[in-house]
Parts: sequence; structure tokens; C-alpha cells
Amino acid sequence: MANSMQLFGDKELQKRLEQLAPKLEKKALRRGVTKGMRQVAKLAKSNAPRETGTLKRSIGQKIKTVRGSVYGIVGPRKGFKTAVTVSKRGKKKRLTKSAEAKGGTATEYRDPIRYAHLVEFGSRSKSGRPFLRPAFDASVDSVLGTIKSELRSEVNKAGHA
Repeated sequence: MANSMQLFGDKELQKRLEQLAPKLEKKALRRGVTKGMRQVAKLAKSNAPRETGTLKRSIGQKIKTVRGSVYGIVGPRKGFKTAVTVSKRGKKKRLTKSAEAKGGTATEYRDPIRYAHLVEFGSRSKSGRPFLRPAFDASVDSVLGTIKSELRSEVNKAGHA
């Protein structure tokens, strides 16, 4: 289920936004959503469980514009596949390049794209440890405030120009 935020209220701000050129409005909206999603990603990283640290490092944000709407996406990114060894006590540890060069062998490869949803929601045999949803819930007001302030600053710049 996708989560979304919409900017309502502040009639004066909405009226002044309509007077802006669409290109400026989209630029300001993208900048605001980018700053807001950075806040969510930072909080999600701090909430992410740390086994090898790969999931935490892979969390990032992406901004997309589709038919005039701006979307912010926070989650694991591609390109963070990591070699992992299992210690005698069963703990998983990231295999470093130097250990690999010395002849260390990887027991398995971990790719956060393939298991992040299992960490967030759990599986049949293991309960979830949510880190994305709590980050989103905790920062909704802050993100909306950031987006509003970016839109206000763009409106003010356009008004002075």
C-alpha cells in the first residue's frame, strides 16, 4: 500500500502558487519534497536494524515527477550487494575487500533490495522490525512544513522579481 501526503489548507499559499509559472512551481515542489524525503531517509537509517550494516547503507531517497505530480520514494537502493561470512557463533559479518583478498570466502551474498520488505513486515516464521513506516509517521509534519516553506520561499522570490 503506497503512502502519500497532500498539501491542503493555506488558501493564500495555494492562490499565489497558481499565479506562478508551472515550471517554477514544479521546481519548488521538487526541492521541497527532496528536502523532506532526506529527513525521512535519515530517520529510517537510524531505525534500521543492524546485522551487517548493508541495509542501513542502502537506504536512500528518489524523487519522481509523473504528469505534474511529484513523488518521493524512500527505501533500499540498488548496488549494495555485499559478501557476508557467518562466524562460529552464527553472527553474520560483512566480508571486507582485504579479507577477501587474503583468501576469505563469502558464505553468502546479501542484497537489501531482496530482503528489506521481510525486515519491515516479517515473514511466516519471523516477526517484522519496521523501520520505514515509523520513520514516515514520525516525520510527516516536519516534511509538510519543509515543503510549505520551500513553496513559500519560491512564491516570495517570484513576487520580488
